[in-house]
Amino acid sequence: MSMKTFYAQATEKNAFSALLIFVCLVLLYAPAVDNSFQYDDRHSIVENPHLRALDNWPAFFVDPTLFSRDEDKAMYRPLVLLSLALNYAWSGYEPHSYHWFNLGIHALCSLLVWGILLRLGRSPWMALMGGLFFALHPLCSEPVNYISSRSELMAGLGCLGALWFYMGSVQEANRRFYVLSLVCFALGLLSKSIAIMALLWPAVWDWQRSRTFRWGAYAPFAGIAFLYLWGVRQFIERAVLSEPVRTMGEQVATQLKGLVYYAYLLWAPFSLSVDHAFYTSTLGDPLVILAALALTSALAILQVWRGELLGLAVGIGALLPTLIVPLNVLVNEHRLYLPVAGFVFAATSIRGLGRIRGTGWVAILLLLGLAGLVVQRNGAWLNEVSLWSDAHEKNTRAVRPLMYMGNAERARGNIDQAVRAYAKALEIEPKNAVVRAGMGNALMDLGRVDLAITAFRKALEDQPLMTDLNYSLGRALQAGGQLAEARNSYARLPVESPHRAVALNNIGTTFEQEGQPDSAMNYYERAARGNAPDGVRNLNRLVVRFVERAEEALRAGDYAQVAHSARRALRWSPRHRYGRFFLSVSLLSQGRLKESIRENERLLSDHPDFDEGWLQLANAYETAGDPDRALIAYNRLVERASDPALRSLAKERRARLLGEQGDS
Repeated sequence: MSMKTFYAQATEKNAFSALLIFVCLVLLYAPAVDNSFQYDDRHSIVENPHLRALDNWPAFFVDPTLFSRDEDKAMYRPLVLLSLALNYAWSGYEPHSYHWFNLGIHALCSLLVWGILLRLGRSPWMALMGGLFFALHPLCSEPVNYISSRSELMAGLGCLGALWFYMGSVQEANRRFYVLSLVCFALGLLSKSIAIMALLWPAVWDWQRSRTFRWGAYAPFAGIAFLYLWGVRQFIERAVLSEPVRTMGEQVATQLKGLVYYAYLLWAPFSLSVDHAFYTSTLGDPLVILAALALTSALAILQVWRGELLGLAVGIGALLPTLIVPLNVLVNEHRLYLPVAGFVFAATSIRGLGRIRGTGWVAILLLLGLAGLVVQRNGAWLNEVSLWSDAHEKNTRAVRPLMYMGNAERARGNIDQAVRAYAKALEIEPKNAVVRAGMGNALMDLGRVDLAITAFRKALEDQPLMTDLNYSLGRALQAGGQLAEARNSYARLPVESPHRAVALNNIGTTFEQEGQPDSAMNYYERAARGNAPDGVRNLNRLVVRFVERAEEALRAGDYAQVAHSARRALRWSPRHRYGRFFLSVSLLSQGRLKESIRENERLLSDHPDFDEGWLQLANAYETAGDPDRALIAYNRLVERASDPALRSLAKERRARLLGEQGDS
């Protein structure tokens, strides 16, 4: 089929199908575009400062730590970061632009599924049903609603686009389509690493179509994949997981069971949740053995049936990375985004399906049922409380939903509800240090400091490796007036802790509470060097305190204390005019004339309009027996002093000095 013929056909029935898919999606998801940001959205979007300036976009391609506020959550997904930065430039932290972007990507993916079905030779009716099935499947609702799951959508768009263009390049002998296929593949990789599995899809389709391979056509795909892997490894190594969360045996066993569970969700998406009741397994687990047998039987049936090999490659291939790489969350619905497409490719290949009487009505009823389930899921994703409440209702013995419910309620100011959620979680898992820490923070919000101290200590007892809990314990101890213990707790934080700088600042505040400003300043300085904003603010405030102490000491005639306090102020703020001024005054009072003049000249170099400094300099020169320089300073005051009284004083002293010079 030529390009011209393809577009001619698309202008009629196919154009209507594409429009129908798009309209159905907009009607279904538009009410949910104002749903709030969700749990991972906080660190990756809302509190991620790197997204707030589009000028950062070149760094997105070389620094995976920009993916999140937290450097330990580094991911190499530069195109996703760029899209989020564009969203921020458009609507700030109003979520609608982010949701519309996700919905737009899903719409394009749905159209590509429809288009691929047409290229696979499906009838227009079957292709339309397949495209709508993918568009309206409830498993796709998580990546559409969950903004941080955009990487699945964008990687899916790259993979499906690469396949559609590759098929077109073969069917229509179009070189431009082949180039666009390579471009889509590269863009998919720059969105998420799972796109690397699309490397195999052209070969699978070629084999399914003609039982041949086009090795030369695959080489550029392999080259792009190699460059991607080499680049990630060599230049952005921090994006690669270094410490697996479970053994490979446990991982394979768990994910074999997970594949069967995923297959069940594809057929029966009725109890969807952001947190499924799933647990790790070993290779000897009976359920794992049954899962392996079920998978083997399914593959054998497919082989006999000679169904859609491409569907199998897309469905299982997209899950292979999570089968191999141990991740914290065992199963996730958004991982099934591309497998839903593979399921559609396989299901629509059943021979004679479209000729069964009543199939059309059944398909329509099925799509209406799927749409109803999507509406339910959209409601669950309204906000964090509704999301985790839904997860808790579906799995009342799971700790994670209760923990996140507590976090969400606390963020909304509903502290009592947060405490209840944490308490329920601790009834299920009493030694969960993370939940215990959340309880401690909620108790701090309620002013129950003693109970918070107990909670943090219990959390550290249960999980001593969670050294960052020492920061929370230190805060509670400090609030309870146990300052020495608070300092000890802060000091136990490791150097690499993200709370280290703030803890140093807090140690400074404990010393200041005890009336030890010198010790406080030492810690404020260390906190400021660690980029703690409170440390900088406290340090600046303490600089003012030291200047005030210098002034008080000057009134009392304690010139040694004046010099000490002034130097403490200048240690952090070398250009502070009053710090430099009081130091000069103290040195002059101690008869250290040259040092006083030098400090005064430094002061006026930084603050040339500081009239008190000019008067002090004139006084110093006069005391040192240098009337000519003293006259220069007095003349400056007479001509430019803003204070009339100071100007008058300078005139009197100048006249006196000129009279003395005349007598001599």
